[in-house]
Amino acid sequence: SRFYDTVELSKKMFEFYSKKSVLYKYTEAHYIHEVCKVIEYMIRTNASKETDAHKKKYKKILKEYKILNAYRYLSKRKFFGYLLMRFSEKLYMFFWKVLKVG
Repeated sequence: SRFYDTVELSKKMFEFYSKKSVLYKYTEAHYIHEVCKVIEYMIRTNASKETDAHKKKYKKILKEYKILNAYRYLSKRKFFGYLLMRFSEKLYMFFWKVLKVG
């Protein structure tokens, strides 16, 4: 459960700011990045069946986040990771392994 803490903290950060704030979109993008990282961790560790509900919830969050916002407010690398995770976990993990090795 401690792995969900980063997601919850990031969510609280972006909810703290009003939608009119300049920081709102950036903290929301950071939240999305944390969601991607937690899903990645679940995949890498072959998380138990108890985490399936969390994984489905997080995948839904990724699908609801606007691609244009991801493009505007995430770095290029994080945007690429977001797109891969949103559309194909297997492709995301392939690139994760390629980029992490050597």
